[in-house]
Amino acid sequence: MFDSKAMPPSLRMQITVPICICLISILLVNFLIFYSVLHYVEDSVSIRRAEFLQSFALDRYRSGAKGPQVLDHLTTAYDRYESIPKHVTKYFDKNWRGGEDFDDVANGDSVFTVLAKEEIINGERKTLYIVENSTPVTMTLSMKITLTLGVVLSSLLILISFYLIVRRLSENVSRPFNDLARLIDQGSTDDLLPLSEKGLHSQEQLRLVQALNDYRRRIHLSIEREKSFSRYVSHELRTPLSVIMGVAGLLEISNAPAFVEKQRLRLERACRDMTDISETLLSLVREQKASIQASSMIDRPFIEQLVEENKTLLQGKPVAISIDAGEELVLNAPDTMIRILLGNIIKNAFSYTQEGEVSIHLTDSSLEVLDTGPGLKETAGNLEGHGLGLMIVNDICRQNGWSFTLQDRVSGSGCQALLVFSKGHQS
Repeated sequence: MFDSKAMPPSLRMQITVPICICLISILLVNFLIFYSVLHYVEDSVSIRRAEFLQSFALDRYRSGAKGPQVLDHLTTAYDRYESIPKHVTKYFDKNWRGGEDFDDVANGDSVFTVLAKEEIINGERKTLYIVENSTPVTMTLSMKITLTLGVVLSSLLILISFYLIVRRLSENVSRPFNDLARLIDQGSTDDLLPLSEKGLHSQEQLRLVQALNDYRRRIHLSIEREKSFSRYVSHELRTPLSVIMGVAGLLEISNAPAFVEKQRLRLERACRDMTDISETLLSLVREQKASIQASSMIDRPFIEQLVEENKTLLQGKPVAISIDAGEELVLNAPDTMIRILLGNIIKNAFSYTQEGEVSIHLTDSSLEVLDTGPGLKETAGNLEGHGLGLMIVNDICRQNGWSFTLQDRVSGSGCQALLVFSKGHQS
C-alpha cells in the first residue's frame, strides 16, 4: 500500500544512528583524552624523578665536584652545557630552562628526560642539567599497542552494548506506530470505526490513537453529511420537480398567452425554490449557517400556502384542516429553511392522517400540529414519514437552537408535533 522508495528512514534508524554516532564521537574523544593523560602522567613522573635526583647532584657540586656526575645507572648530572652529549643537546639550546621528555628517534626510538635549572654553587650562578635515560622505565611500543588495543576493544564492547540497548529501545518506540499502520492498512477502505485504545503503553500512543479516532469520526461525519444531502435533496425537490413536470404537461394543452405566462411564472418559482432548497440543505448538512441571511415571518397566509402546496396528500381523504394563527412570528432564518421546516411537519401530518382533522396552532414562540393518524408506534421505521422528513426537521432545529418534539397525543389517536423557537433566534 505504501511506496517504500519514497518513504523516509524508519523511526528506529533515526533514533539509533544519531545516538551511535554521538557515542562513537564520545569514545574517540575519551580515548584521546586518556592517551594524552597517560603521556602527561608518564612525563610528570620522569620530571619529578629528575627533580628528586637533582638535590643529590647539587650536594656533590657544592662539595667541590666538577664535570659530569653519574647519579645512578640511568641518570647523569652536568654543570656545563658543552659537557652534555651531542645527541641530547640537539633538542634544546643553551638558554633553554625547564624539564621535558625527548624522543630520540635517531637512536632506536629511545627516550631521555632533561631537567635544566639555575642554582647557586659556591657563590656562582650556574645551570645544572639532569639527563636521564628514560627508555627502560617508559612504556615500550608493544606496551602502548597492548594498551591501545585494550582501550579500543573496551570501547567497541561499550559501543556494541549501547547499540543493542538503543536498538531495543527504538524498536519499542517504533513498534506501536508500525502496529497502528498495520491495523489501519488491514481495514477496508470504508472502515472508519474507532481504533481500540486497549494495549497502549504510553500517553503519546493514547493521544495519537485518540487524534486518529477523532479524525476518522470527522471523516465519517463528513461522508454522512454528503449522504444526508443526497437524501435530503431528493426528498425536498420532489415538489418543485412535480410542478415542473405538471407545467410541461399543461403547456402541451394550451398556448394561450395568459396561460403560458402563468405557467412560466410557476416554472420560475419552482426553479428558484430548487436553488434555495439546494443551498439551504447544503449548508445544513455541512453544519454551517445558511448563506441566505434574512428574516422570515410565519403568519396565517404563510401557513395556508404550505397547506395548499401539500393538499394533494389529502385527496380522497375525509380530513378537515383548521388553522389557529392569531399571532405572527418573525425568525432570523431564511424563508426557504422555514418552508422546509414547517412543510415537512405538515406533510408528515397529512401523509398519516386518513380521516379526522389536522390542527395547526401558531403562537408568538411556538407552532403545534395535531393530527388524528395512527400514532408513532404504527408508523415507526417509515423513511418518508417519521423518518427522513423529520430528520431534516431535527437537523434544522439543532442548527438554529430550536426545540422539536414529536409524540403521541395524550387524548385520542394521532401525534403532536411541537416546535418551540428560542428567543435568541427571533427578530
